[in-house]
Amino acid sequence: MYISKPPLQPLSAVKTIVMSYNTKSSVKASSKVPYFFPEQPILGKFIKFKDNTKSDTGRGQNNETLPPRLFQPFKIKNLTVPNRIAVSPMCLYSTSKIENYKPTNFHQIHYGALSLKGPGLIIVECTAVSPRGLITPNDLGLWSYEQAIEHRNKIVNFAHDCNSLIGIQLGYLDNLHVGEGRETKQDSTSFDDLLESIRKEWTDSAKLAIDVAKYDFIEIQGDHGHIFDSINNIDNNTPLKLASNDNAKFCLVLKIIDSIRSVIPKHVPLFYRMSASQKAPQKEKGAKDHEKLWDFDDTIEFAIKLAEHDVQVIDITGGFYNFNSQTEKINAKRMFMKRLRTSIFRKNLSMLVTGPENLETSQEAEQVLSPMREGKKKEGGEDDDKIQDFLIIGQPFLRNSSLVTEWADELNCIISQPVQYSWGFYPSNDYKEKK
Repeated sequence: MYISKPPLQPLSAVKTIVMSYNTKSSVKASSKVPYFFPEQPILGKFIKFKDNTKSDTGRGQNNETLPPRLFQPFKIKNLTVPNRIAVSPMCLYSTSKIENYKPTNFHQIHYGALSLKGPGLIIVECTAVSPRGLITPNDLGLWSYEQAIEHRNKIVNFAHDCNSLIGIQLGYLDNLHVGEGRETKQDSTSFDDLLESIRKEWTDSAKLAIDVAKYDFIEIQGDHGHIFDSINNIDNNTPLKLASNDNAKFCLVLKIIDSIRSVIPKHVPLFYRMSASQKAPQKEKGAKDHEKLWDFDDTIEFAIKLAEHDVQVIDITGGFYNFNSQTEKINAKRMFMKRLRTSIFRKNLSMLVTGPENLETSQEAEQVLSPMREGKKKEGGEDDDKIQDFLIIGQPFLRNSSLVTEWADELNCIISQPVQYSWGFYPSNDYKEKK
């Protein structure tokens, strides 16, 4: 026997049905979605110390009851981030041309699970702004309206249902690389057309990311062989090697950033990811070539220009090639991050500094984080322990999606959890009444 499907309810009727749940259910329904879903707190937010004890990481008499640095909220433009733990963009290789490079059910489950676990920010994996900018045949793309709708439906909507802040890393791999010792013959007109085409692809993708997919922020991938990385790399013999001309050193990147800014709301934050340096050990390159490579001073100069062009976060991902051991690299990175933050701070700019960290314990994380600052120099001078403003964590989240809760436990903290999971963390009615 054929059973007809009920007619689709208009959105107003759906909201009425959802609101009616609130009078019949033991939990309040969210008004954000057209199905029953408990209204969530701000996940990952510090509530109190366990047993009302004080912080084990208190820094002075006036700070003993403040949350540990990991769980101190901060702001990026209009975003209030509940803690200082962000999920790094990590390639997942889980789509294809058959799916038109759209998010799949895997992405829905993967990012949905992370959204329930309370990180302050989630950055979706590097997503190509055009077909020619794909890293591999199995990466996400965002150059069409249909793709943007799938990003919203598969990834963003549920993250927002959980009150999570989620952004996307956009990238364009430099597939124009022609190899060492070869030259690309291209007239100036076609080169100008190429740059204009790249600018438009970035701008269109960014607009789709914010206006259609509804991401909260955008990170621009400027490292790991992507097209902006090419302007700094002596080994790249493509027309995009603009760094040889000091006057054009930053022109492509800043032109695209300005173009993106012109099509997205002013309140939307922009992140930029890059290496601190391109310099490998000098013995591996001729001294003349080595001097041409992008170095720490260039990065600091560039970060200041990015801040002046309304970029809120600089994300330093590597570039410490002159150090042999992992310990030396870590120490060099942290010294550079301090120097970078100080340079930005002295220019009275409010750019935040971060970078991927492979940390395993909350104690390590606390050591890397810096005190909160509001963009103005505090009385009494600068703190001498500034390294990063927040953490970007990659591989540890793949091993343990509950990393935020684990670190909260290590620091003797209770943080907000999803309503559905709350009995696993605070089952006492007495506690719930106090909360």
